[in-house]
Amino acid sequence: IVQNPSNAFESAGSYSVTLTVTAANGCTNSATVTNMIQVLAVPQADFVYAPELISITAPTVSFNTTSTNATSWTWNFDDLYASSQANTSNAPNPNYTYSEVGEYCVKLIVSNQNMCFDSIVHCLDIKPDYTFFIPNAFTPNGSGLNDVFKPKGENIVEFTMRIFDRWGNEVFTSTNMNDGWDGRVKGKGQIAQVDVYAYIIEIKDTIGEYHKYIGHVTIVK
Repeated sequence: IVQNPSNAFESAGSYSVTLTVTAANGCTNSATVTNMIQVLAVPQADFVYAPELISITAPTVSFNTTSTNATSWTWNFDDLYASSQANTSNAPNPNYTYSEVGEYCVKLIVSNQNMCFDSIVHCLDIKPDYTFFIPNAFTPNGSGLNDVFKPKGENIVEFTMRIFDRWGNEVFTSTNMNDGWDGRVKGKGQIAQVDVYAYIIEIKDTIGEYHKYIGHVTIVK
């Protein structure tokens, strides 16, 4: 009878095996073979990268291995656009600079002195940078040209705009960048008088960064 023949070994090392046999008359005997089984260490691949939110304006990514039982590392950064730099690395903690917006699935292969291998893939996104333009005047006279004060931009996920007259009264608010100010106070009545109005605009871009703009816009008739 082999005691616990299905037991899994919990760690690498040398293991002795004891065999105990029992005869029909109830007599038993056993024998032990020292260091009969050698269990080799197996690497486990894993890594983290920073920053987690990456913009094309700052596209350098730091990769750090968190692998265990590894003595060598092979990285593939999945960059088909690579030209001035290698798309691979054998450093444990390399940096890599991407040149194009897109999704990249980075693969790490690790091995150890026992020639055991493991691999893992994590994907990351290089986000486009946001753009934002705010006009400084508009002419709400019904001509069809420049009738609405409406900032424009790309790669913006949140938007809030508030506009105030010179006495601090709020005359317009919007949380939709497509809804601009037509010059009316809270959307009612006649076009507000020719004057300079203050705005506070807050936006959030695609990588989660917030931006705040404070300025003035002039109604011209």
